[in-house]
Amino acid sequence: GRPVVALTGDGSLMYSAAALWTCAHYMLPVVTIVFNNSSYRILKQRTRAIGDHSAREGIFVAMDLEDPPIDFMALATAHGVQGVRVESIPALIEAFKAALASDAPTLIEVPVARAP
Repeated sequence: GRPVVALTGDGSLMYSAAALWTCAHYMLPVVTIVFNNSSYRILKQRTRAIGDHSAREGIFVAMDLEDPPIDFMALATAHGVQGVRVESIPALIEAFKAALASDAPTLIEVPVARAP
């Protein structure tokens, strides 16, 4: 079949990481691109928007995905999918083309700047 491309953030992927196993189990040609900013940024944004205590104090409990950081390459391997971490746009393009050509489930991690 035709490949499916899923674009997600690191926090969102952690809500449904078991889907990687499903892709591997059924050999679904899904390319998951995870943009890793090491946080649940959308939750922080919404907390700031409502002016919650956390936003006023600048303390966001369990909204930073570090200490320890999530090892997405180990997560990919643990779920039986190929994993590649890229550090540049050219590397992303190369990894994306390879993932599409492989017809196998692949996780591509793209580190991005961390927002406050």
